[in-house]
Amino acid sequence: MTEHTEAVSMSCDCEEEGTHVRSRTSPERSPAAATANGTRGGPRDVQPGVLPSRWSSGNRFAAGMVQQARDALSKTLGRGRDCGAIGFNFLSSVGIVTLNKRVFLAGFSFATTLTCWHYVATTLGVYLLSLLGLFRVKRLDWRKCARLALGNLSFVVFSNLSLQYNSVAFYQLMKHLSTPVVIFIEVFFYHQKFEWALVRSLLVMVVGMIVTFATDFNLNVLGTLYALASVAASGCYAVWAGSLQRELDADPLQLQLYVAPMVAAMIAPLALFTDVWGAQSDANLLVYPFTVERARLLLSSGAVALCVNVSVFMVIGYTSSVTYCVVGIAKTGTIILADFLFFGRPLEWVNFCGILVALVGVVNYSFLKVKGAARAKNIDDRPAAVHSPGRKMPTATPNSV
Repeated sequence: MTEHTEAVSMSCDCEEEGTHVRSRTSPERSPAAATANGTRGGPRDVQPGVLPSRWSSGNRFAAGMVQQARDALSKTLGRGRDCGAIGFNFLSSVGIVTLNKRVFLAGFSFATTLTCWHYVATTLGVYLLSLLGLFRVKRLDWRKCARLALGNLSFVVFSNLSLQYNSVAFYQLMKHLSTPVVIFIEVFFYHQKFEWALVRSLLVMVVGMIVTFATDFNLNVLGTLYALASVAASGCYAVWAGSLQRELDADPLQLQLYVAPMVAAMIAPLALFTDVWGAQSDANLLVYPFTVERARLLLSSGAVALCVNVSVFMVIGYTSSVTYCVVGIAKTGTIILADFLFFGRPLEWVNFCGILVALVGVVNYSFLKVKGAARAKNIDDRPAAVHSPGRKMPTATPNSV
C-alpha cells in the first residue's frame, strides 16, 4: 500500500546559472510517473521559465533552423543587392556616355565645367534624398573624405589629359590597366590575399583588352606620362573608396554627401581657368548660347551623373575594388561589341577576338566569385544549423528529442 507523505519545505540549491528550487515527490506521485520524468521517485529540479529537456532541446533546434533560414535569406538579399548595384552602375555609365556625346554635339565643349556640374548635381541630389528621409545623415571625418575627394579629382583630371594627348585606343587600354594596379595596392599595402584562379581570370581580361586596342597606338612621352598618372590615380581612388566605407561604416549616400561637394569645390577653379579666363572669345562659357533643349540635356546629364557617382560607391562598397574594375572591363567590351553587332561599327577580327577573350575572363571571374561565396556560406552555416552561440549542445538522453 502506497504511503502518503506531506510536502516538505522547499530547499534551495545554488548553481552556476542561478538558484534552483527543489521539492520532494508530491502526494500521490507514482513511481511510474517519476520514472517517466527521469527521476525514479527521487528529487527533481524545476527551474521557473525553463522547459523540460525534451522540449528545450527541440526549442533550441527550431531556433537554430529559424536562424539558418534568416542567414540564408540575408545572403540571398545581399547577392541580389550586389547584382542590382552592378546593373545600376552599368546602365547609368552607358547613359552618361550617351548624354555627354549629345551635350558635346550641341556645341557645349566645356568638359571641365561639365564635370564640375556633374558633382554639383550629385551634391544637390544626395542632399535632396537626405531631406526625403531615404538615408540617415552621418557625421564623418572630413579629412579622410577630403583625401578620397582629392583622389577622385586626380583621377578625373589625369583621365581627361590622357584622352586629350593620346589616341582613344591607348586611353581605353591604360584605363583598364588599373586592375593590376588595384591588386598590387591591395596585396602590398592592405595585405589582401587573392586566389591564383582569380588572378588568372584577371590576366585573361587584361590580355583581351591589350589585343582589342593594340591596333591603334599613337604613343608620345607626355601622353604616356598622363596615362600612367591616370592609372595610378584610378587604382588609389578605387581602393580608398572601399577601405573608407568600411573604416567609417558609411553607406554610399552618406559618403557621397561629403565627397561630391569637395570635388565640385576643387574642380570649380579649374573650370574658371580653362573655360572662362583662359578661353578664347569664341570658346568662352559666358558667351555660350543656352537654349531650352540644351538646358534640358545638361539637367539630364546631371541626373544621370548622380546615378553614376552613387553606383560607383555601391559597387565598390558592396563587392570590392577589383570587382569594380572587372565591371569596367565588361562595360567596355559589351559597348564595343554592341556597336559592332547592331550599329555597324567597323571592327577588325583581331579586336573582336580580344573582346571575346576579355569577356571570357569576366565570366570566369564572376563564376569563381559566386563559387567562393557559396563555399564560404556552407562553411559558415554548418555550426549554426543546430544551436545558437553561447549554448551547449543537448546531450543524447532517453528523454531528449
